[in-house]
Amino acid sequence: MRIALRLVLFATLIGSVIWAIKRPAYDSYIAVGVALSAVIAEFATKKSNRGSVTMTQHVEEQGKGIQAGGNITINK
Repeated sequence: MRIALRLVLFATLIGSVIWAIKRPAYDSYIAVGVALSAVIAEFATKKSNRGSVTMTQHVEEQGKGIQAGGNITINK
């Protein structure tokens, strides 16, 4: 999936550069800038930041387990 995204981003960058060469204008230059920033952002993000979050929970016998997105405090 990540390889396909990179291929699409490179194709977009190449297409926008060709557009800027053929018809130089502000909109084509902006397209080059956006495509270039998308390529840089794709390579700057780490793979570990993507994906689902996993949580584990261990509850003793006769206990009740409550699981949330982070640490919680239950007042008795």
